[in-house]
Amino acid sequence: MKSARVFFSFVVLLDTSFALIAFSKTKLYDESDFAVPAVTIHTGGNLIYVSVPAASAAITKNIMLHDFLHDEISLYDISKLAKGTEKGYYEVDSDIQQVKILNMNPGYLTAPIALWVVPASFAHTTAKVIDVSNLNITRDSVEMITVMGAEPYTLRSITEGPMRVYAIMAGQDSLDVDAYTCAHVIEQMDLTSSSDFHARVQSPLLTIYYADYLGSKTSIRADLGIENSLDFSGISFVTSPGFNGCKGQPNTFYSSLYDPTTSCTYSSPTRPYDVAISSVLYTDSAHPVTVTDNTNGEMYGWYGTTPGPNLTMHQTNSIGISWTRNDNNPLQSFLVRLIPSN
Repeated sequence: MKSARVFFSFVVLLDTSFALIAFSKTKLYDESDFAVPAVTIHTGGNLIYVSVPAASAAITKNIMLHDFLHDEISLYDISKLAKGTEKGYYEVDSDIQQVKILNMNPGYLTAPIALWVVPASFAHTTAKVIDVSNLNITRDSVEMITVMGAEPYTLRSITEGPMRVYAIMAGQDSLDVDAYTCAHVIEQMDLTSSSDFHARVQSPLLTIYYADYLGSKTSIRADLGIENSLDFSGISFVTSPGFNGCKGQPNTFYSSLYDPTTSCTYSSPTRPYDVAISSVLYTDSAHPVTVTDNTNGEMYGWYGTTPGPNLTMHQTNSIGISWTRNDNNPLQSFLVRLIPSN
């Protein structure tokens, strides 16, 4: 069952932790950043990617980008730019040192949006940026993609042949930067094991690196909305809303489409699995991550700071994972990784 909630609001910040996210070379803005008359972005020749859910169209048509040289353009119109099957971007001239984003809505009304500022050199890398609303790749040699979106979705990746796969909830610039090391939500290094994965995503950026792409074909699809029931058909992960898992990055991405309560169940009605589970935690005892083996009647409440607990659940047909966001401390977050095996 998929669920997605849409609403617009005069954003009331739960905490200043919902704010600009500065990665090693890129910056990410969410709807809370634009609940003001104007935002100044220092650019110096960068590219600006924007992702707008369909329900945010009316609001984002009235949030305008001015670069003091060209005609103004709305964030909605930037979000519709495309380069073939890849996401397009607004390129700021190298001699323009800053742009302004002006909110023309009454009361500075905002809606779910993701705005990503990246170096111009990104246009010449092997990473493809694809909007989640357009992600549907069939049997292609995929090396690296960044999926971008401000709404929750369910992702499935199927690879034919051996493959090592890594994924982080940030851009390409954070994949291998020591000072900003980001937790891998997917890390499959065993060429003898399946690299297929199936997961719910509530974060604006997901960069996936398929290390052995030359010898394999991969199909990737995203379905908008969250599936609360998944299966053991591949490796998977569950995170708190807005998770990025990057060291040195305290802020959390905010979207009013994200549910503050995380709840999902993995199940297999036909056969049991051994499931290796690992975690990255920053939670307190009042907001534990609950991991339940529904087959064998075992339940674990995990909290504390990273690294979190690891365990293997043996011969289980069903695992549940749940968590409720701490609105008094939006910095709290978690990642749970699952690897099923025979």
